[in-house]
Amino acid sequence: MDTPQEVSKPDITRRNVLATAGAVFTTSLFTGRVKGANDRVAVGYIGLGAMGSGNVGYGMQVPTLEVAALCDVYQPALEKNEAAAKRKGFSPKIVKDFREVLADKSLDAVCISTPDHWHAYMMVEACKAGKDVYVEKPSCVYVEEGQKMVQAARKYNRVVQAGTMQRSGGYFLKAAELVKSGIMGEVTFCHTFQSGSTQTVNGPVAALLELGSGFHPSLTGRENVRLNAALLGLSRRQTAEAFERIVEFSGIREFIDEPLRTYSTGMTMRLAFSVAINRDPEVLLVDEVLAVGDAAFQAKCTEKINQFRNAGKTLLFVSHSAMVRQLCDRALWLDHGELILSGAVAAVLEAYAGRRTAPA
Repeated sequence: MDTPQEVSKPDITRRNVLATAGAVFTTSLFTGRVKGANDRVAVGYIGLGAMGSGNVGYGMQVPTLEVAALCDVYQPALEKNEAAAKRKGFSPKIVKDFREVLADKSLDAVCISTPDHWHAYMMVEACKAGKDVYVEKPSCVYVEEGQKMVQAARKYNRVVQAGTMQRSGGYFLKAAELVKSGIMGEVTFCHTFQSGSTQTVNGPVAALLELGSGFHPSLTGRENVRLNAALLGLSRRQTAEAFERIVEFSGIREFIDEPLRTYSTGMTMRLAFSVAINRDPEVLLVDEVLAVGDAAFQAKCTEKINQFRNAGKTLLFVSHSAMVRQLCDRALWLDHGELILSGAVAAVLEAYAGRRTAPA
């Protein structure tokens, strides 16, 4: 973002480590190509999710860098990164409030890998506290925030670097050099791609993620069928053709012209599931909503889902209940977005029930 041209601070040696590398925590710094440092740069890491944990790992590979503080509100993330740091011989300070990191005068720099909306505020406060900063991409949410960040870097004479998704890597720089040199000739077309495996879905996707989503309490059941069907991508003609099947499956025909606000939770679920399943989707996402309603309708839904699966279609079913065993062939156990275990349904459910790790 902005790198001061003149530095006259007492910690000139440490600042030079950052300036020589181009910025705090760039690829060059992480790969250990830092020259001329007489001591370690003490770094505090704020935010220890996927990106933050990766940055801690990279930092530990740099001989001239000290992992001096770790900060996150999520205790498992703190424990995971503290253990990793200790295995590498570091003894970082462990805190949950980022203000403690900024107040620590022993730290030279901070690495901010929090959710995006925190980036600008933390970066400006870090500059005020006399810290150099690496802030993950995107550096800010709004343009105005970015302007304030640039102003803070200049006002407080700090080295600040924003994440650039590998653009400081040697292979990116070499590719840019080849294009600019003209050795490739005139570039008339550029195609980008994301490496890794992807799966093409050849058909519609329907979702029941929250009971009542896509419904309006003041509209009748009939009107809500049309509204929800439209949100799922059905045309008016398709909705008209499917309407009788939807009402019949829901079992609430006598209430179909009553306002949704007069429906019980179970009746709303009946109508929502009926619309979604009669969309004839290629992929159906269901999040807990089948736990609502009477046993007879749940059995009806289970039978319909089994027909859906037997037709070679895909079900993503999210639940804390044993219905996973009835409906799924494979299970993923997630905890606060982190994958704990993946494997056969029986093994994952056994591990989940006992809160212990079982083989996949």
